[in-house]
Amino acid sequence: MNIKNILTSIFVMVIIVIVLMLVFPQEKTGNVTDENLKIKDCGEGTVFYEGENLCWQKSAKPEPAANWQDANDYCANLELGKNQDWRLPEIDELKSLVVAVPPEQVTIDTDFFTDTQTDYYWTATEYVTPATKTATHWYVYFKTGYDGIAPDFKENYEARCVRDNLLV
Repeated sequence: MNIKNILTSIFVMVIIVIVLMLVFPQEKTGNVTDENLKIKDCGEGTVFYEGENLCWQKSAKPEPAANWQDANDYCANLELGKNQDWRLPEIDELKSLVVAVPPEQVTIDTDFFTDTQTDYYWTATEYVTPATKTATHWYVYFKTGYDGIAPDFKENYEARCVRDNLLV
């Protein structure tokens, strides 16, 4: 086989891969934020999502959580915006913040959510592994929009807190 045939074969394979990527795009599990959703800066380090009736912490926990319990305790003890009823979000709540950005990237609205790392974020949604009965919790990965489960002892995941009430 000569160089021309090798290059032609490589070119054809690249074209096939590109076509397959266009025909079968990788599906993300994160929800794309509704562009019509009204976001409001509530001041004092909080952001309000009107469609969800949730008030969010603008900045994540200052340092990654030592484990899930550390993230949960951080939110439970947070005093922000004259409120003390903060908690870790459920998985669907946290996934509602995922914003798709072409090409094939996922992020969060950094105009409202400052200091956000493209990292793993803990949720309050528990998953008990049937075989071992080991407590694990769901997370959302803000680099890809994927979610998954991790053992509660997993280190260095981020935490962003939420509260249920309207602007009060």
